[in-house]
Parts: sequence; C-alpha cells; structure tokens
Amino acid sequence: MTIGSSGSNETPLARQLARASLAVDFVRFEESVAAKAKICLLDFLSCAFEARHHPWGRQAIGIARHTENGATIIGTSKLATPGDAAFANATLGHGLVREDMHAASICHHGVVIWPTLLALSERTPLSGATLLAAAIVGYEAGAQIGRALFNADLARLYRPTGLIAPLGAALAGSRALGLTEDAATSAVSIAANTSSGLNEWPHAGGSEMYFHPGFAARNAITAIELAEAGACASETILEGEAGLFAAYRRQAAPAGIPLFAGSEPEIMAVYNKPVPACNFAQTAAQAALRAARELKNPEEIEAVSILIPEAASRYPGCDSGGLTGMRCKPR
Repeated sequence: MTIGSSGSNETPLARQLARASLAVDFVRFEESVAAKAKICLLDFLSCAFEARHHPWGRQAIGIARHTENGATIIGTSKLATPGDAAFANATLGHGLVREDMHAASICHHGVVIWPTLLALSERTPLSGATLLAAAIVGYEAGAQIGRALFNADLARLYRPTGLIAPLGAALAGSRALGLTEDAATSAVSIAANTSSGLNEWPHAGGSEMYFHPGFAARNAITAIELAEAGACASETILEGEAGLFAAYRRQAAPAGIPLFAGSEPEIMAVYNKPVPACNFAQTAAQAALRAARELKNPEEIEAVSILIPEAASRYPGCDSGGLTGMRCKPR
C-alpha cells in the first residue's frame, strides 16, 4: 500500500510527508521490518560505544551542556539538553565510519534518527513499538527524499546525511511524539532550513565530517521543539522557487514523494557496514581482508586494481590512487 500518493498535487510536499508519516500503522509491518529496525539500533549503539575515546567523540561529549534530568550521552554518566545529547550521540555513532548505509539516497540515516528519538524518549517516555515505528518512518522519509534529491554531482559538494537526514529525523520525532499534522509539517519545514554539510573535508583533511550527523540530529530536535511551541514554517520549503530542490538540485521537485510505495520499506535496503570505511570502499576493504586471511605470502601481490562505479569515482576522496601499485578507475 502506498502512503502519501493520494494527496492532491496542490498539497505542499512537506504536508504530504507529514500526513503520510503520521498515518502509518505499525501493525501492518512484517515482523522482519521491526527486527531490522532493532538491528539498526543495536548497530548504532555499538558504534557509539566504540567511538567514545576518539578525538571527535571526546570533543562532542566535552561541549555538551550538563543539565539535571537531561538526556543521556551514550557510554557516559553525563546528562545534557536533548539537543546537545543528540549532537554528541550522533557524532559518536558516526565516529567509526561504520554506521548503517542506505545506498540509493547515499545517506547514513540511522546516526541521526536514533540519537533524535533516544533524546526525545528521555523527555517524553515512548513505548518500544512507538520508537520502532517512528524510526521506520524516519528511514523511509529520509530515503525517499534522498532518492528524489541527490545525484552524483550534488554528492560531490554536499554530504547527503547533512542535507536530508534532518528531515527524516524531524518526521520520525513528530511521529513518535504524536504531533498534529500542522506541527509535523512545520517540523519538517524547519528541518529543511537547516540542511547543511559540505564535502570539503576529504580535500583538506578536516574532521568536520564526523560532526555532520551531530548537527543534523540537533537541528531535528530544535525543529521539533519549535513546532511544538507553535512555530509556523514554509510548507513549500521543498518544492518552492527558493526551496530545497531549487537550491541544491537546481530543478523542480517531484509532485509527490510517496512513502512505503515499494515492495518493502526502505529500511530493509539499509545495510550495516562490515568494516569501518566509506560505503564505496566496502568491497575493496573486504577483498583486502580476505586476501590477508587466505594468501600465505601477501608479498606475492604485485599490484591491486580496483574497479569502481562512476558515483564512487566522483565522490570526494574515492578517486585517490592511494598506495603505489594501485590503479583506481571508473567502471
């Protein structure tokens, strides 16, 4: 069943998405979908625990403002404001570069959705079913927006997680808290105003990429709380003449972005990285690990040739030849 495709084309996209997100019936999902959401949550938590002592992890934890009865920063006894906790936890979840990945939207949704929902759950208690349903909605909405917005040219300049994950997380949080359609529309619209994350880091060697999910999660929390407080944002923020698609894609937005229109929810297309590396480096990294395990004398290797898709060759950092003897070319 397609959710969100029955609305009139005159209905702004932000409202279409808000209406669809709030209408989802968790009971209709197969047990495997809920199981996948649980795996994604556990994977996120494992990454966050392991990244606590990396520099970016310590930095994100260090700047979080302590508050009584606040939200937990994973792996610590520190309680912080929901926004600061979400920032720190999202940074931790991304700290190993081993987070979950949705290839079609080129996005790491989980490292933004889970910190947002966990922070909100300590402010407003949520049932397990509510938490999972909200996460599934967040993955779906973020994935579908990303599919419609991103191409290889855009991904060279902007980090997809920074641009689209705030919107998915804002819709997930709106669903979790049971906001009205008007408030959820404002939440996703405000979140779209915060879309950011530049891809200069691989060129310059900066570490700001670890903080992209942190900003996205904090912005999602802020958008939700502003919407709860009565803030009213532009409903045409996605398709408007100065909206998200015009600003970043430089072309018109689709008339609709339906949710759950495929054979299975988008969260089922999410995969959990086996090794801590970029999505485009996973196959090469796994091949290297296999060679290291199975070759008796690795010194016999004279050269390594890696064939990569065009999207990988154009993504910043992935066109590097790396070690001497390695040839990296588009497939």
